[in-house]
Amino acid sequence: MNNGIEISPYGSLLVYKKGYTAEEVLSIIRQHNLRGLRIFAQLKDDRLPDLDFLSEYNFLEALDITSVDDSSFSFLDKLGNLKHLTVNCPGQNIIDLSKQTELETLTLHWRKGKIFGLEKCNRINSLCLVDYTEEDFKPVASLLNLEDLKVKTALITTCRGLENLTKLKSILLGNCKKLSEIDGLKDLKRLIHLSFDLCPQIRNYTPLRYLINLETLQIVDCKGVSSIRFIENLPALKRILLLGNTDVLDGDLMPARNIKEVFYKHRKHYNATIENKDKDNLVKSNVEKIKGLFK
Repeated sequence: MNNGIEISPYGSLLVYKKGYTAEEVLSIIRQHNLRGLRIFAQLKDDRLPDLDFLSEYNFLEALDITSVDDSSFSFLDKLGNLKHLTVNCPGQNIIDLSKQTELETLTLHWRKGKIFGLEKCNRINSLCLVDYTEEDFKPVASLLNLEDLKVKTALITTCRGLENLTKLKSILLGNCKKLSEIDGLKDLKRLIHLSFDLCPQIRNYTPLRYLINLETLQIVDCKGVSSIRFIENLPALKRILLLGNTDVLDGDLMPARNIKEVFYKHRKHYNATIENKDKDNLVKSNVEKIKGLFK
């Protein structure tokens, strides 16, 4: 039974193979102390006619499904012990999460109007949304215990819906090309890490001035940022990244002069050059090591 077992390097999961029975999967998971099961059905030989067989896997605490095919997700009614769930497959079938009351982490390839029961999943502390086709975050506003939020491509125009998720400590907003208004972030006083990647419509970052515990701010490939003066109100800020095509339009980098780590692309209209001593020391150390190889 154990010949040819494949274990995913991501999350310590058993990779499902056609012909496995529920009993075999349970035995392998216990024997190898694995977290759960991964179904990777992208290639022709791995594709499955349906996922109904998973209704027999009620012992699972972690399930990761990546597939090019849509399937019925009615099996979720039987998997009430799940703590970690990934559904990374596009489609229009309903995903009802009302029985997943033990969930702690969730990754979803979003289905507009097809996700139900999220309000029952009040233990979720980590959420990743892929291809999120809503204009705001109201569909996930019930997740009051959320601490970590990642968005990988979205149609959001505003951060409305996040204002009451005050336990959030980390947010990554990636490839949100229509996002222009971020007032919904200003009440997230516990936020420590905040990243904007490919969010070119945001001009005014002033609402971030209320994030008194923010330690890391990343603004990458976001084009024009009107000003970074707001960071003068961030006493905990230790690290700021202004990389890619991000351009501080007023040219004033002086607010960053007392930040411990500043990573940025210098532009002609900037009024200051900010040193990054840690980075410079690391580069110097690496150069010395390379020189040492040739002595």
